[in-house]
Amino acid sequence: MQSSLFKSLIVSLVVAFGLQGEASSRQNPDILTNILAEAGPGKVVLFDLDDTLIDCQPRTYNIIEAFLNLPETHTTYPDLVEKVKSQLKVENVGFSKPSTALWALGVRKTDNRTTAFLNAVDAYWLSQLQADFSFIHFDAANPGAVEYVNKIHNKGATVIYFTGRSQQKSEAGTRISLAKLGFPLDDRAFPTLKDDNGNFSSDADYKAKIAPTLEHYGKIIAFFDNEPANDLAVRASLPDISVVFLNTNSSGADMDQLVSNPTILWLNNFIAPEGKIK
Repeated sequence: MQSSLFKSLIVSLVVAFGLQGEASSRQNPDILTNILAEAGPGKVVLFDLDDTLIDCQPRTYNIIEAFLNLPETHTTYPDLVEKVKSQLKVENVGFSKPSTALWALGVRKTDNRTTAFLNAVDAYWLSQLQADFSFIHFDAANPGAVEYVNKIHNKGATVIYFTGRSQQKSEAGTRISLAKLGFPLDDRAFPTLKDDNGNFSSDADYKAKIAPTLEHYGKIIAFFDNEPANDLAVRASLPDISVVFLNTNSSGADMDQLVSNPTILWLNNFIAPEGKIK
């Protein structure tokens, strides 16, 4: 378990700090303007939510804080609660489960008690991550995302928030959060969430299978996602569209394949180099 956690942390660090040179060489400053120019009536743009349009770190941070404030957590792990509270910041939560972030703070599975603490915070996080109304409202928009999606929508294109969030657990909360953040929501801008009862082996499998079915809304011209596996899956199922990797937070799975695939475009955020998208 400790070895697995170490590998997870290393992947997070590599994704966070090791891809900047690759992103700089792969990033095309015209990606956003080109897709916007193509957008219009009868066209569809697919956007992932978590860590693509949405910064999930505030949500995870507040879930960890809530866990630390539980009476049973205080009673059982007062020293670990104090240690985490003194160091934890929103910006160092990163991607993946809380135990990965806490590993970087020196809270590691070196004994049974600390292992139990980390298992408990991960379990609490998993139970609350997609629960409607509990913590989704802490989500923030990634830089430039609201402006860009609205510009796509204002040109007459259909915007689909194509997310692996649970349809059963998260749809209402997701809609409220999107509206609160200023993303468009109407008959041409709506979320498509993963059915928990669907026959999907992973988020990548879900997106590969469902993406082509969304063409009944119009001609799909682009797909944005922060997960390499999802980008590769949709590239395979829709070979003629623009697939854009958002170099934000990611699990890092299949990153080597993404790097070696020249057909997938790269972006750090939704802000055009000149500062605005006209």
